[in-house]
Amino acid sequence: MPQVFALRSRCLSVAAALVLAANGNASARPLDDVIASGEIAVALYDDFMPWSDLDGDSVRGIDAEIGREIGRKLGVKVRFVVRGAGETIDDDLRFNIWKGTAVQEAPADVMLHVPYDRQLSVRNDLVVVHAPYHQDGWAVAYDPEKLPNLKDVQSFEEAKVGVETDSAADLSLMGAFGGALRDNIVHFNGFMPAADAFAAGELPAVMATRGEVEWAAKRRREAGGPAKVTRPEMPGPVRRVWSIGIAVRENSRDLAYAIEDVLAELGRSGRMGELFAAEGVTFEPPEN
Repeated sequence: MPQVFALRSRCLSVAAALVLAANGNASARPLDDVIASGEIAVALYDDFMPWSDLDGDSVRGIDAEIGREIGRKLGVKVRFVVRGAGETIDDDLRFNIWKGTAVQEAPADVMLHVPYDRQLSVRNDLVVVHAPYHQDGWAVAYDPEKLPNLKDVQSFEEAKVGVETDSAADLSLMGAFGGALRDNIVHFNGFMPAADAFAAGELPAVMATRGEVEWAAKRRREAGGPAKVTRPEMPGPVRRVWSIGIAVRENSRDLAYAIEDVLAELGRSGRMGELFAAEGVTFEPPEN
């Protein structure tokens, strides 16, 4: 899996996937079928705040709110399909969009937070990756009182930094400067526990995608501590920034176009920025 797309690459069992609401029998569908049914199934990642998370019987996060806006604009109910990440983004597209899971869970109509990348589209010809709605990238949230001179990741030769195990941030830092940072990299099973530690003041810094670390910085400030965010150069063969979009099945292009229109209107109206700001994240329209 290319390191840049190791965003949700924890080795989770498909059988342990979390799904909200009853399993449906229908496959991913074109726009007319979605409208006629009165419901759209939206696939989101679990344990992926500030973007999405299954919290009891409800789904929270920026992408969850975007999914609700899509439903409102299309005039249909939203059924969220919330699953843990597969080993690769290709697995996620297979489970969530064009095939379903090994335990006979049907695919969703659309998946949010998909890297907008030509190679990914070429590898997955049964899927259309479309409508980029945000530009993200790697970043560090840090305590400026503990790390007043943080300029780049080489600062972690002397200070601890929390990362999600096997994420691109982890792999990049582990191999940087001949392994000089290894002793100060603190590994977590997911970024949310790393954010918990940072918010509690147990770590001076965490590294992940900018959206994740901005959310972590917000939590640290809410807990009474200082926090800043910086976007350092990434060591190794890791793309620094990328756009995220949606994915639908190849025969559902008209649904993708309709959702693209919804996302564009959310951006123009300022609503998208409001959804991001609610979680402490800066909305950055993708570059053309």
